Amino acid sequence: ATITSRIGVLMLGDIGIPDDTKQKAEILDFSLGGIIHEESTSNFLLRVKNISLHHFNAKPRLVLQPLFGQEKSVLLEEKYVFPGKVRRWNRLLQLETNTIGFYKVSIRVSTGHGQQEIGNTFFIAFPLTRVGLVLITLLLAIGMYRKRKRITSALHVLIKG
Repeated sequence: ATITSRIGVLMLGDIGIPDDTKQKAEILDFSLGGIIHEESTSNFLLRVKNISLHHFNAKPRLVLQPLFGQEKSVLLEEKYVFPGKVRRWNRLLQLETNTIGFYKVSIRVSTGHGQQEIGNTFFIAFPLTRVGLVLITLLLAIGMYRKRKRITSALHVLIKG
């Protein structure tokens, strides 16, 4: 009798019409692996929890919005999220950041019937090694220009003896 009632509860637990006005999901974690991005690849993590009584098919879409320019969108794979369970998207993501600047990143998880859960974060695209090399080269050029008389006399002594 206890086995029959447990199976009956599982079968009848999902019967009914889902309420489309209630919130179905909750974004637990959304990150891109840091605030400053030097490279165009990033470790992407998204965790979504189903807080309703019915399962749904989660369809996340990542939207990159630069401060100036056109926004870009990346569609991620769909996954079923069962009641009370958490689904995870974790992968290396190729960010198309062509310019240095601030970016707003939005994740929009579609839960069906036009409902979406939205999460936002920000990051800065700044290639530290490239900018560092340019600054060092620029400082060396300025130093050589300021000490050009000493450098020419030292070269003259080296060459002529």
